[in-house]
Amino acid sequence: MVVEARFWKKVNKGERCWVWSGAKTGGYGYMQIASRKKYAHRISWELHHGTIPQGLHVLHRCDNPPCVNPQHLFLGTHLENIADRVAKGRTRGPRKFSDQQIIEMRELYWGVGMTLEELGSAYEHLPYNIERIVTGQSYKSAGGRTT
Repeated sequence: MVVEARFWKKVNKGERCWVWSGAKTGGYGYMQIASRKKYAHRISWELHHGTIPQGLHVLHRCDNPPCVNPQHLFLGTHLENIADRVAKGRTRGPRKFSDQQIIEMRELYWGVGMTLEELGSAYEHLPYNIERIVTGQSYKSAGGRTT
């Protein structure tokens, strides 16, 4: 109940989007819960719909990262999240990855079991390059699991 009360104090309900007014990273709102960062749109999903099944993401129909309106949120896999990004024209060409993306790739490979080909498709890179990332041969300082 404490989390819910803290959550609602940071939500500005607009006519369409409900905008998170608290801390943000990469445009997405978040709260610290038990010393861990938890994204506001995921908290909103859980408050309105219950637990998010493991491996699924909470996506935005409105394409507005700080929005927490449950009517604007839907569940999808990582690949569906990438496809949604592409469909909305937010895809960039070849790029260097952030530390967070590297950690995510490593977790998707070692923890979830995504293949190098799936990751290559999702991150728009050759499987060879993805293999170097997930095994720690490149981006060594990013952290995350490499075995």
